Amino acid sequence: MTTWVALFILALGGMMLVSNDSGMIAGLDVTTFGYGAFLLALLVYLASGLLSHYGGGAATIVRDAVTWLALGLGLVTLYAYKEELTPIATRVSANSSPAPP
Repeated sequence: MTTWVALFILALGGMMLVSNDSGMIAGLDVTTFGYGAFLLALLVYLASGLLSHYGGGAATIVRDAVTWLALGLGLVTLYAYKEELTPIATRVSANSSPAPP
């Protein structure tokens, strides 16, 4: 059902883009409106998939979202300190590989 809602949003946005002559739709330029319609349809599609997968368990959704956000933050932090961590990574990889004969 929600797949049809997402497709309806895409179709309605496409019809509004095609039938537009002024260059503005709902106070937005046509490019911004097109991106907005696409992202809204994508959000509806993904949110419906998440809600049907988790079966309405809000605590599980929040727990998993926090886990993914923490992993993402950890990767961004490692990337931010990559110059400081490069000598450590080089030393660890040199010590973990066997010495040439």
